[in-house]
Formats: sequence, structure tokens, C-alpha cells
Amino acid sequence: MPTLPATDRLFGYRSELSRLGLDQRPEYVVEGDYYHGTGYQRTKQLLALPEPPDAIVAASDMMAAGAIVAIEETGLRVPDDIAVVGFDDAPFASAMKPALTTVRQNALGLGMAAADGILTMLDNPGDPPSAILFPTELVVRESCGIDLPLSVAAGARIAS
Repeated sequence: MPTLPATDRLFGYRSELSRLGLDQRPEYVVEGDYYHGTGYQRTKQLLALPEPPDAIVAASDMMAAGAIVAIEETGLRVPDDIAVVGFDDAPFASAMKPALTTVRQNALGLGMAAADGILTMLDNPGDPPSAILFPTELVVRESCGIDLPLSVAAGARIAS
């Protein structure tokens, strides 16, 4: 069952493709569970396509790490052959080789808002949940192939 973050990220991907006038490639959208193993397995699946992608955006840094292992096992190189981006800015992301480009989110703020939302729902079970938008930041490192320091703000939401 898709999660709200997964649904939002897929919507963003599809919206940006449309905005840029690029073709939707359904075979490039594969589902995972945010863990290393599925990042590895789904990347192997993508690499077996007749036209494999030249970039992979994983739903988590763990999946991105699995993707990098799969890419390198096939003899390809990140970012020379395939760029990789993760999501979370996990503590290991900057220590990877190549260092992982990732989307940083306010994990503490998201957790606090979720806890507050649960308490609010318990106090007022008939009220609809509220949506809160938290800023995110693209942290550009080696794995995407861009050499310039770059920071891009966006938003992550949580329904509470």
C-alpha cells in the first residue's frame, strides 16, 4: 500500500516531467520499501531494461545505497554512467563513495508534528487531519555528477 510520502514524490516526479515536456516512462517507476535490498533489486530490474535510465532517484538513502551497489556490480560508474539521488540525508550519505546527493528533510519536526497530530486526533476524533508543510533541501554531492555547490528548497508535508 503506497504511503503519503511515496504518493507525493511520485506526483512531483510526474508533474516535473510534464512541466518539462518529457515523456512519461512507466517502466522507470518501480516500487520499493525504503530499504537497501529493494534499492538493489529494483536497480537491477531497471538496468535490465532495453533503455536503462541514466539517473535514479531513490525514495530513501538506504535504497540509493543499494542502487549504487547494483550499478557498480554491472561495471557502470556513479555518476559517470548513472546519477543517483537519495532522500533523507542519512548520516552515512556524506561518507559514501561517491558521496550521496540527497534530499534533506526536517525529521525532528516531522516526528513532532506526527506526535502532535496523534494527540489532536485522540482529543478531537471527529475533526479532519490538518496538513503541515515542512521545507526540504537538495544536498548536492558527488553521486549526481554536478560539481557546483547547490541548495534547492522544496516542501515535505505531513498530515496530522
